[in-house]
Parts: sequence; structure tokens; C-alpha cells
Amino acid sequence: MSSVNYKVPIRGWLILFGLGLFLSLIGGLLSLLGLPQIYHAFSTRLASPECKPILSLLAETYRWCMVMILANTVAVAFQLVLFFGRSRFFPNVTIFLIAIQLLSGAVFYSHLNESLPLLLNTLAAASHHAATTSTYSASHGATMLPKFLISLAWIFYFLRSQRVQETFTH
Repeated sequence: MSSVNYKVPIRGWLILFGLGLFLSLIGGLLSLLGLPQIYHAFSTRLASPECKPILSLLAETYRWCMVMILANTVAVAFQLVLFFGRSRFFPNVTIFLIAIQLLSGAVFYSHLNESLPLLLNTLAAASHHAATTSTYSASHGATMLPKFLISLAWIFYFLRSQRVQETFTH
């Protein structure tokens, strides 16, 4: 008899992770389509002469956003290919990408904590609406804590789960 290389079907928590990857891909693609329109709307509202210095900060923030969203979308698409192909590389690649996303997210949040309050306050001043002043604060960066904890849980799952081992490495 010949040896059959059979892999266990994708089930359990892996279905949830696969669904999350699929929804992340859709969200990334929608963000890539919508972000240029948002940038255009901001840059149009900041066309007044007193807002010229802020336009370079807006352009830099826009580039950061586009690079981060594009890189994440490509990574998610790659993970989906490995996931549905049940590649033996999927668990290790996923652990690596989760770590990279955590690090890049921390850098991105620190950049936003510096630039976003200035952008929002300048936009409010340019539109002459005192009611639209920014309520953004550095505490928004605290959203990294739940992401960090969830990421650690997934990393632990991919390292220790028998189901992951049976589905992807045999």
C-alpha cells in the first residue's frame, strides 16, 4: 500500500482565524480604495495659505497609512494562500507576521500620536468650527494592549495546538 499524505480538515479555532484573515483582506482592500479619497478631502480643506505647513505632515501620514495598509493586505493574502493550501509553513509564517504587525503597529501608533492631534486641530481651525476641535489624545494608543494580548494568545495557539500540527505539518 502507498502512503497517503492526508491532512486533517480545517476546523475549530482555525475556522475563526481563517474567517478573520478573509475579513482582514476585504477590510484592507476597502481601505486602499477609500484612503485616497479621504486624503483628497483633507488636502482640499487645508488649501488655505495658513495651512500650507501642515500639508507635508498630512502627506507623510498618508504615505504611512498607505504603506501599512498595503503591506498588511499583501501579508494577509499570502497567509490566506498558505492557510487554504494547508502549507506546513503556515504556522511559522503566521507567528512571524503577527510579531511584525505588532511591531509595525506600535511604530504606527506612535507616529499617529504625534501627528494626528496637530492634523485634526488644524483641520478644525481651517473649517472655522470651534465645535470640531480634536478630542484625540495619546490614550488612543492604548488600543495596542488588547491587540497585543490577542496576538499572544494566537501565537501560543499556533505553537502548542495539536490541531494546528495535524492540519498543517503532517
